Amino acid sequence: MKISLCMIVKNEEKYMKMCLENAMKLVDEVIIVDTGSTDKTKEIIEKISGNIKIIDYRWQDDFSKARNISLENATGDWILMLDADEKLLCDPDKVRETLANTKAAGYKIPLYNIINTKTVVYSAVYIKFFRNNKGYKYKGRIHEQINLPDAGLNENIIDEKIAKVMHYGYLESIVKGKSKSERNLRILKKELKEDPNNPFIYYNIGVGYHMAGDYEKSLKYFFKCNSIASKKSLTRITLYEIDMSKRIAECLAQLKKYDECIDMIDELLSDNCYKRFVDLEYLKGMCYYLQKQYKEAIKCFHKCTEMGETKEFLSVLGMGSFKAKFMMARCYVELKDELKAINCFMESVFDTNNFLNEGLDDFRIFLKNTNRVEILEQLNKLVSEKN
Repeated sequence: MKISLCMIVKNEEKYMKMCLENAMKLVDEVIIVDTGSTDKTKEIIEKISGNIKIIDYRWQDDFSKARNISLENATGDWILMLDADEKLLCDPDKVRETLANTKAAGYKIPLYNIINTKTVVYSAVYIKFFRNNKGYKYKGRIHEQINLPDAGLNENIIDEKIAKVMHYGYLESIVKGKSKSERNLRILKKELKEDPNNPFIYYNIGVGYHMAGDYEKSLKYFFKCNSIASKKSLTRITLYEIDMSKRIAECLAQLKKYDECIDMIDELLSDNCYKRFVDLEYLKGMCYYLQKQYKEAIKCFHKCTEMGETKEFLSVLGMGSFKAKFMMARCYVELKDELKAINCFMESVFDTNNFLNEGLDDFRIFLKNTNRVEILEQLNKLVSEKN
């Protein structure tokens, strides 16, 4: 069985070597479509030994066209589609065993989007492995989709013990440096003129404005998406519609429409599609916290810990564990309940999901300010042992 890695790249010198060296532990060939790199991307590729083919392609504001060029040149039985800012971590033998013994057309891979030192978002949305069937093509100028059967459903996700992807392209510094929001919005609006009744395009434009911090415009496009999607789909809600609902709530919170946000979240969580979406409960708690309704906020954050982490949705790591515990600690600080604050800080810092020690500095400052010298010394000792 032969596996082809297909990629499209442009000015990816920062991550190119990392991506290829990790992926080539698994794949037999690499097809790279370069859409006009002016940095050292191609030099880096050429220095890496292996079966690598570079295809120069003039960029046409269409990701699908570029991706389909890579597919046309792939000779493997299976395709692995990665971006240069993605790092594949896998057990090659077990991945090959999985692919060799399945009837599935494709697989999603658990993906962790690294936003900053405090925010990691889990998702398993996009098909990354799929059979090299010449009938499979990408469609859409941007946020392109492969036309596999049931590609949009939350099925056939490969076990993350076998394979997972770390994605660095949403790092705040990278997004700003590449002006991704501006580029994406330009392409999406061009696509909207060609397909004005496509709800997915309205959703993605809303996401673009959301990322750019223009929450009023974001809501405008999300609401338009919702009105079209409601008419088109009489069966099951899509993953992007679920994500959109969360983003609408986030926009309302950013616009300080806290009560409206809380009412919306209550309605969503009463629906079976959303009831395990812990990020919504966390956002509800934040709305209460920002309104200084600390007891109500504590109830929400405690509910988050009962719900636990989720991998059914695009979810921020920690919403069902250490982040919720940390916010409970902050609530108890405001309520002048030092002992409960200390307990929640401690639980947050030493939560097994909190591998970056998020909240540790805040905890130390709190202990110093409250003159809890013995506890601070014990904390430092425990952290030293943990690390």
